[in-house]
Amino acid sequence: MFKIRFSSRFPLVLLLLFLLQVLVSGFSPLTTQAAPLAQANPPAASFQLGTDATVMLDKLAGTEGAVAAREIAALGGGWVRLEFKATDPTNLKRYDRAIHWLQVYGVQVMAVLVDPFATCYSDINERDPAVFAQWVRDVYLKGCGQDSANSVHQLGFNELTARYPYIQYWQLWNEPNVCGFLQSDLNACGYGLWRRDTTGGERVGVRYGMQKFGVLLATVYAERTNKQVKIVSGGILSAYNCSPEYETPCNTNDHPGPDNCYKLLPWENYGCDAGVNLLINSDAVQNFLKTYQRLPFDLLGLHPYQFAAWANGYVPPADYLTQDIQRNVRRFVGSATPILISEWGFDLATTTNQPAACKYPVAATTSQGWEQNISSLMTSMIEGLNAHPDLNISHVFWYNYADQTATIQAGLIDQGGRKRSSYYTFQAAASRLGLASQQQIRANHLAGLILTGIKLVQAKLA
Repeated sequence: MFKIRFSSRFPLVLLLLFLLQVLVSGFSPLTTQAAPLAQANPPAASFQLGTDATVMLDKLAGTEGAVAAREIAALGGGWVRLEFKATDPTNLKRYDRAIHWLQVYGVQVMAVLVDPFATCYSDINERDPAVFAQWVRDVYLKGCGQDSANSVHQLGFNELTARYPYIQYWQLWNEPNVCGFLQSDLNACGYGLWRRDTTGGERVGVRYGMQKFGVLLATVYAERTNKQVKIVSGGILSAYNCSPEYETPCNTNDHPGPDNCYKLLPWENYGCDAGVNLLINSDAVQNFLKTYQRLPFDLLGLHPYQFAAWANGYVPPADYLTQDIQRNVRRFVGSATPILISEWGFDLATTTNQPAACKYPVAATTSQGWEQNISSLMTSMIEGLNAHPDLNISHVFWYNYADQTATIQAGLIDQGGRKRSSYYTFQAAASRLGLASQQQIRANHLAGLILTGIKLVQAKLA
């Protein structure tokens, strides 16, 4: 490392011009690839588009981080979604590098904080909301572990928001109304937030689970140090999600609601509401609402995959997506609260949601046909949400930016690096808002670097 010695004779203006030239050279223009001639361009989205780029973390944090960030920026979406899967200092160095390059190329980040602690897990059997709220205060907000030879401190929400001022949107938890995800959650459901005590326990357990999720949101929103960041509720899987074997009545003593509020034809057999209704009617959320006259989040996160949407024949996403949100979300959360769809897409590697790509909107038997169908389904989604500004959709994140393995093939780019048809559909829809946002962020970032350089020079000359 060398040091520059400054003197009053050193031409300040020449130094600043040199600094500007160096900085600009690192900001080569963004380019976009033209879509194949056979690909019809969808209308430009009236909302921000992004992709889940968690699978790109290693590339973004590696020696080719600038290249990876540039490729993501060239897609045209102004946003990426990153899951924080570990918050110890060693792992955070990777996030430091990745987020740096995304900022350089003007791509905004929505962070997802589930339970990224190697120790200090919440007891999945805990049923007392007050005890769980204290865990949120002591661990989720403050981090856990001691800086000692035997324990490494893992940063909590307050420390993370201070460390990454560039990130202004934080999603708390991921899919609180489904099972799996955490290794400590093998005999439980809802990412450790609620317990399935018996076979079929979703029927009663999910109510308890969303009570705990309400506690998480209310505690963090009220007690977090950084009041400026936007809080996104964990992405609730589907608007009314559950399983086809469950059909829970809507009107119950503890959670009364309108008649047939779980019904959305033609999916009447898939109407168990495990999400929005139970979250908003949880004790913690209702108490927060009475105290502060607002909900304990800034944006409602949804994952409206709707695997059962085609149970009785094809229904375009433009129809089912908008109807579902209108009927099963907006009745509980008013339109003043924006909705952020933090996951939506199709996976070609599983049979769970593959039939949509294989059959609709045009029956297909080849990978090319399936991929073209996914592009058409994406276009339908964009057209439907564009036609309903009253739904107040702020962002849609496609899952996923790229395939990481053959197990999940939901990316716009396949495992070999080939851009699928959906890549170009996404790019055409996203670019109008996304590229403008990127250029503004890059200009602001450049101006900030120049200002920092000026202050450094002034300090040296003083």
